[in-house]
Amino acid sequence: MSIISEVTDALKLVSETIKNTKEVYDAVNDGYQYFNKKYPEIKTDVVEMCNELWKSCNAVAVAAGIVTNFKFNGTPQALPNEPSRFNEHYMNYISNNNEARNLIRSLKGSCHKIEMHVRHLEDEAGNKLNSRDFLALFGLHSYAKSNEVKSALQNIYNDEREMYYMVDKLSESITKALNDVNNALAPNGLMHADYVPDAAKLLNDYAKLFGALQTDARNQANALETLVEELNK
Repeated sequence: MSIISEVTDALKLVSETIKNTKEVYDAVNDGYQYFNKKYPEIKTDVVEMCNELWKSCNAVAVAAGIVTNFKFNGTPQALPNEPSRFNEHYMNYISNNNEARNLIRSLKGSCHKIEMHVRHLEDEAGNKLNSRDFLALFGLHSYAKSNEVKSALQNIYNDEREMYYMVDKLSESITKALNDVNNALAPNGLMHADYVPDAAKLLNDYAKLFGALQTDARNQANALETLVEELNK
């Protein structure tokens, strides 16, 4: 399996986190006007839960930028300096091989906190509706939808229990991508401007992968931020 195929498969796993977050977001977005009028006392837990989900989406978007933010300059006057410029970008990242991992950990929302707020919501549903299906507080009574959201939340909880797995998948993917581009710039151990076109094409392939993930994560983060602003009115 090629390196780019390995990175593609790993990023698919990371993207599941964003999909799970969207399931929860959709449920809150569909039901917030209902519970805002009928059960306003649950708003604090919902807002805090959404804030933690926002942190996770933002963490993925920021980390993906380590790959997408660098672009080679192909103009004739700039080309001779491009290997050195990429090498500086590469070494700034590699100099602390835990950079991406620590970045994601520092920004990532706490799934433990999300679980705690969901438990509070379940308690509220039990007290008010004699059912621990907290989505009923949102006016959502679809059994299928309820199962989808609960499954997504369980996956998010599992991300916390296996947080290092998700974090490592993303950080390792970033490292593999940068290593691959770096090797393309120096196939014989010596960097040269002649290799920039091949390296630039490879970086562009990686940028498409990370860019798609970054866009999904950023869009979901923006949607959650807008929802929290609406809830806080």
